[in-house]
Amino acid sequence: MDRALLKTYRQALAQYHLHPESKFLGGGYLERGVTRRRHIVATSVECIGKEANRWEEQAHLGQDETAQIVYGQPVETSEAALAELRQQTRRFPVRRLAREAGLATETIQRVRNGEVAPRTRTVRRIGDALKRLSSRTQ
Repeated sequence: MDRALLKTYRQALAQYHLHPESKFLGGGYLERGVTRRRHIVATSVECIGKEANRWEEQAHLGQDETAQIVYGQPVETSEAALAELRQQTRRFPVRRLAREAGLATETIQRVRNGEVAPRTRTVRRIGDALKRLSSRTQ
């Protein structure tokens, strides 16, 4: 590895105070005020580390070249999660959801109709907006 690609501790920590706090709503570096906890819903479980490669199993049974780490959600899970998100967007008017998510109404409409595969950030913003709107209606 080329040493020029590595950062010093000084370089890594220089911007650390601007790093967003992803565990909380309102935790962006430009945001001020009270932060709120994010509520997380697990959609799948995936082993990482030595469990992912079945190292202990391989130590007893022999080397398996096909055992490898695959990070991220399987396509089926992400498609199922996206279908659920699309269904949830139908609970609220497009304009209201767009305003709450800080997105264009066209974006919400296209996601709702399945016309686009939204970016992770867009999915997160819509999901957070849905949670806030749901908590207000209960």
